[in-house]
Amino acid sequence: MPTFGSSETTFGPHLSGDSTQTPYTGVRCPCCASKVEQLPRLWTIKPCRVCRRPLTLVWFLGRPRTYRLHSLLDVGGAIYGLSTLDLITAFILSEMNARTFAKIVTILLFVFGSLLLVDGVLGFGTRIDRTWSVVRRGGIAKLIGGGKAAAGMTAFGLVLVGLTL
Repeated sequence: MPTFGSSETTFGPHLSGDSTQTPYTGVRCPCCASKVEQLPRLWTIKPCRVCRRPLTLVWFLGRPRTYRLHSLLDVGGAIYGLSTLDLITAFILSEMNARTFAKIVTILLFVFGSLLLVDGVLGFGTRIDRTWSVVRRGGIAKLIGGGKAAAGMTAFGLVLVGLTL
């Protein structure tokens, strides 16, 4: 089973869409690096038993029937980033007015705030944080988790402002 990077594990054609939760040895959580005893079924979400981050199998682009184990929060963050770039490009290249742009930014801010809040609460509760591929444990992880939760709540406050536009 080849691995890419320190936290991404790829599963080849031996994993079918009808597979049940199958034990694999050596598969680790992309967030806390603890052993994953059972992989989630395809298109389902299963929390890590240590850090409680939601894990899912994601199709590896360019390789048929090959999957990677990812945190759903990381997948959501990647989709948020690409959506933000698309929005800015559309605003620059099209005749989108500022009010429409602000409304779409409000929706994206809600997504980002949700990601921050969930990650912060999980980091605060489990004392395990992963930010920019750096895993922290203990008191510093709890502090960063609290900061993320506070930033998520601030984002929700800004969403309320955006909804009044």
